Order: sequence, then C-alpha cells, then structure tokens
Amino acid sequence: MPRPPMPLGTYGKITCYQDAPKRWRAFAKFRDFDGVTRKVTKSASSKAAAERELKRSSSIGCASAEV
Repeated sequence: MPRPPMPLGTYGKITCYQDAPKRWRAFAKFRDFDGVTRKVTKSASSKAAAERELKRSSSIGCASAEV
C-alpha cells in the first residue's frame, strides 16, 4: 500500500546544515496549496533562525523553490 500524500500546506522533515561560518540553510519538502510538492530552502545566521524562516514562509503559502 503506498504512502498517503502530505496534506495541503504542510512540510516534511526539516533538515539543516551549515553553509559557511555563521550561515545556516534549512530545507524541506512542502506541499503547496495547489497540490504540488516542492523543495523549499531558507538560510539565516543561525540554525533556529533558518528553521523559523522556513516555517514562516511555508505557513503563509508563499513558499518558493530556491536552487
């Protein structure tokens, strides 16, 4: 039996890594309100700030895939 799709407006596991000194990047898969699952990324000066930024952008529905 296949895994059920993520509900609209939700994200999967958030993964963080350090890009450079004092620069963190958080990424996750986000199922947007149009039903398409996208990889979203946000960066900030701390791990917690990068996670917050990712959650904030995803929760207001303006998540955009960054490469």
